[in-house]
Amino acid sequence: MYRKDYLEREFEKLGLILAYILNLKKENKPFSEIELAAKTGLKDLFDDDFELETVEHDTDVNKLTPQKQQALADILFELGITAHQQHKPDAAVKFLQQYLHMLELVEKNTTTFSFQNIANKGIAQKLLLEL
Repeated sequence: MYRKDYLEREFEKLGLILAYILNLKKENKPFSEIELAAKTGLKDLFDDDFELETVEHDTDVNKLTPQKQQALADILFELGITAHQQHKPDAAVKFLQQYLHMLELVEKNTTTFSFQNIANKGIAQKLLLEL
């Protein structure tokens, strides 16, 4: 029971980070502020060594549960979309590529089918072709 409670709390924390990012986005905050909020929240959750910029090279993400991988992928997607909307093409490319990498892990590690993942994957791929 302890492990399940711990995992649920960790998953809830990822959800709170995503909600905070979406709220900042809704308030039209600059991308730098949104990115800093994501980095700070993820470092608090994972550890101070966690680097958002190199998540696709981080072997620890392979050890995350599929639910945590999905939540991290959702955060990366929102960062990529926000960067694109705020005309930050380098950041958009970086985060959307990381999103696609995380999505590959999610698809490999879960048996759950997600229409949202398919739609977001198409959006990310289209934007990457444009950038």
